[in-house]
Amino acid sequence: MADNLRRCKACGEEFPATSEFFVTLTVRKPNGTTWRGFATECRACRNKRYRPFYEANRATLIARAIKSTRKRRERPEVQEQERVGSRERKRIQLADPVGRAKHQARWAMFNAKANAPSWLTVEHKRTIETICVIAGYLTHKTGVKHEVDHYYPLTNKTCCGLHVPWNMRVITRAANKAKGNKLPT
Repeated sequence: MADNLRRCKACGEEFPATSEFFVTLTVRKPNGTTWRGFATECRACRNKRYRPFYEANRATLIARAIKSTRKRRERPEVQEQERVGSRERKRIQLADPVGRAKHQARWAMFNAKANAPSWLTVEHKRTIETICVIAGYLTHKTGVKHEVDHYYPLTNKTCCGLHVPWNMRVITRAANKAKGNKLPT
């Protein structure tokens, strides 16, 4: 056990040498090699030291992180990697009974927020789910993004539609973005 302990340079305490207690660093050297290892100070000490810098530069750091993430996500291999990872996380979540219950609760909350009237029957709700599944299926099969559109938009200056099966249709994302929240002509 003594071999797996690491001493924090700041506070002098010993902790297990794991990512729970120490930040993992990746250092790229000028000669092109890369070094990976644990930081010399524990997470608590590192957070104490870094907190004032973060608070002073919060907006800049967040903007830099957003820019970096967007640039990285433009690469096709990253898009594929994230798509596969997202599906795997969803599969694992739905395999767990607790995760499945949380997912169903979020789905119910989404339906409630989307102007779903309380008088909808179970059959109506199943039809709505089917319409959403059809949109996903068409996206998967054709490679063209499809979305569920509300024929009468949920929010408009003159009228508001409802989240009901007879007000929903599947159209391409481009057509849905072009339509926006305009009323049908």
